[in-house]
Amino acid sequence: MNGTVWLAAALTLLGTGCESGGSAEPDGSASEEEEADDEPVEGGPVDDAAFDVGGVRTEAVESDTIELATRAPGEDESVEGGAWEPRLRIVLASAQREGEDVTVSGEAEYLHDEGGYALHSDDFEILVPKADKKTIEDPAEIPDEPPDLGDLFDVYTAAEPEGLATLTADEPSAEFAVTVSGVPPEDEAELNDLGNYGRMVRYVTPDELWGHTVEEPTDFVPGRVCYVEGDSWYDSELFPFTDLPCDS
Repeated sequence: MNGTVWLAAALTLLGTGCESGGSAEPDGSASEEEEADDEPVEGGPVDDAAFDVGGVRTEAVESDTIELATRAPGEDESVEGGAWEPRLRIVLASAQREGEDVTVSGEAEYLHDEGGYALHSDDFEILVPKADKKTIEDPAEIPDEPPDLGDLFDVYTAAEPEGLATLTADEPSAEFAVTVSGVPPEDEAELNDLGNYGRMVRYVTPDELWGHTVEEPTDFVPGRVCYVEGDSWYDSELFPFTDLPCDS
């Protein structure tokens, strides 16, 4: 899957650039500081979990759902191979605009009976296709290597760095909301045949997971789903290409 899926991306080569938002938190009172101590300073595993990781896959399993799964060391190293065990499930509920910000809300669930997992606002991005896209009509012009994500999209990040939720085996699920700043309004001229604007929410897989260093392409971690702004999630069939799901 990983070797061919990117062809959808190669059909649309774009410029470069990145947008980001957020500012440092102001100093708070003692009680505020104590509350902040309980929030995760970064996303990823917390405490120990008794399993070894030989590979990671983070991708959409439904149009509103991203799952992070692992396989044991020594198993088939292809994306399709091995026995994959889901460890984290993120189900998105809405992407609502207020001014220049878009708040993405949903529910996360930790899927193991030991350890835990933290979600942080820095774990989420909104990807907006670049305006100066170039369409490739001659297959001979398709590059041998998949294009870099930053060449295809403007990337928008959370307005504030903050912990969103800490999931444990005893309390495995929690609702969350993350506000992403500076996202340009949807443009009807960008509407594609699938009824979306080519925009995506991405869950960014941590660089380290349970002692395993995440490295592409061995690990397949796009972690992206299409979205359309509104008080409910964009409803569509599960797309065939989980790395670039919004191409028409």
